[in-house]
Amino acid sequence: MAVGRSRSNGYSVLVWALPARHGGQGSALVYVRGRSGAVNYFVPATVTKTAIQARLGNLGEIDVDFKPSGRSRRERSVCGGKPVAFDSGSYEGTIDFTGEQGYTEVHVTNAKGDLQFALDIICPGGGSRGSGPGLPGAELSVVHHVTGVGASLTAEKNGPRAGSIFEASVAEERDGVGIERFVGTRAPSTAFDYDPLLRTAVVEPPPPFSGRATFRRNARPPNRWSGHLAVDFPGRMGVSLTVGVPSAQLVHAVWGSSGRPGMDAADAP
Repeated sequence: MAVGRSRSNGYSVLVWALPARHGGQGSALVYVRGRSGAVNYFVPATVTKTAIQARLGNLGEIDVDFKPSGRSRRERSVCGGKPVAFDSGSYEGTIDFTGEQGYTEVHVTNAKGDLQFALDIICPGGGSRGSGPGLPGAELSVVHHVTGVGASLTAEKNGPRAGSIFEASVAEERDGVGIERFVGTRAPSTAFDYDPLLRTAVVEPPPPFSGRATFRRNARPPNRWSGHLAVDFPGRMGVSLTVGVPSAQLVHAVWGSSGRPGMDAADAP
């Protein structure tokens, strides 16, 4: 079941809940998305056919009951196919959520049911990607873990003069809430530069990133990825992507789409 969207500071907030299965624990996902990025919050929840109860630590709580309207509503996946009918009722109770550092907040007592998110998230698809010798583009990927926080960066372009795409994510857990944050941006070709043999690369992406970093294939592991590159996620600012000794690799690659809404590589500058 999905509780409808509410908006604050340009972010859309949606709650999606799954009941317990095989004697396990139910769960709730609070999905927050805006122009500058997205955040998933995962928490245990008590979920029935008509109610959701979940506590989000110091971020808030959800305690709602579904009130059917008796009127049918139809929604269709972005992938097409037949529309799905469901009751157009609403959830009533408490929906309190305040994002870290105040990036967004929602305090409502009523929200419409929304099946669109569930239909879209199970939609098959995604773009074509490939890597290997002889391909004209490049993909730089960086993964590292610092004090319980796992961060990653991917930079891609389809050729030396093609536009660049940057995507970053960070995962953590706070007060029993699993959190995944994502940002992505398109950039000019100059934001990601590499030599034809993929021995070196330099990235200097635009906001929400700041700073620059360098990849040197033949350097010792502690120096292979260096610089002062950071990124601002919704609710978590200034996450370093260069501290510590992250794992970094640079490979020949080509792609048709990033597979994420709004991040089609074909539209990159």
